[in-house]
Amino acid sequence: MSAKWTCISWPPKTLAAAELAKQHAAMSRERFFEEMLNEQERFSRSLNVLEKSVDDFTLFGDLAQVADASDEATAIGDAMAEAEAKATLFNDREDLFNSEVTEYEQLSRVKKNFEPYKNLWVTAAEWLDKSAEWLNGSFLMLDAEKVEEDVTAMGLTIVKTAKFFASNGLDKQAHVAEQIKEQVAAFKPHVPIMTALRTKGMATRHWERISTDTGKRIMPDDAFTLTDALELDLGAQLETVEKIAESAAKEYTIEMTLDKMLEEWKGMFLIIQDYRDSGTGVVKGVDEIMAVLDEHVDRKSVV
Repeated sequence: MSAKWTCISWPPKTLAAAELAKQHAAMSRERFFEEMLNEQERFSRSLNVLEKSVDDFTLFGDLAQVADASDEATAIGDAMAEAEAKATLFNDREDLFNSEVTEYEQLSRVKKNFEPYKNLWVTAAEWLDKSAEWLNGSFLMLDAEKVEEDVTAMGLTIVKTAKFFASNGLDKQAHVAEQIKEQVAAFKPHVPIMTALRTKGMATRHWERISTDTGKRIMPDDAFTLTDALELDLGAQLETVEKIAESAAKEYTIEMTLDKMLEEWKGMFLIIQDYRDSGTGVVKGVDEIMAVLDEHVDRKSVV
């Protein structure tokens, strides 16, 4: 009997518990919503600080300030990315609360205003560092393809940046951009000869041919730099150098192919087993060997 009355009493208890839980949920929702509003208010104040940082950043206008300006640009860029992540988080929370989504137009405006300045100073710093490394570092460590890629990318960025500052009457920043633009333009003509000289497969015999055909002695070692190469004015005989580099590339491809073929023969064995008591043998593993041989014959004909 006791169990029966206990069961009968549970529905109102369950309803009471559900109502209590509903009240707790509503209170929690209200508390979380209030916390979000407070966080958003603090976030709005932080955006004002960020905007002030960007306004102050525009005062940089001398190439001699490039190191400080680049560091500051990177720091502001990081803060901008963090602010964007927070804005996205707040928008997601607002969506959960079925609240009106905040646009954060201030953040979009600050980012748009900051972008040209960031591009200017980060690109300027990157160009000065990399060009010095390319010109004065070991020539044998140069990755010509990467250098060409970087020169093209930085060239496009600085041209766009110079145009922006000039059209907006920002003379100091425009002058900085023009200085970098001129340096990039002066370096670009050297890219073809650098690419030719850094062709994979260049060996002693190729350097000797270049020396003979151009009349300029060149035999790069670890101390040899791109500046040393440019001082030889080999760019004036680019066609001659490119023909030799093309031969070196073809020879390198053949060498790599042959090395790979030789490597594939390692571990291949011709097994001869005794055939009963006949005093003769039976060859094993021929099919695999013939398959590799046929493949190599075809590959060699292509090379």
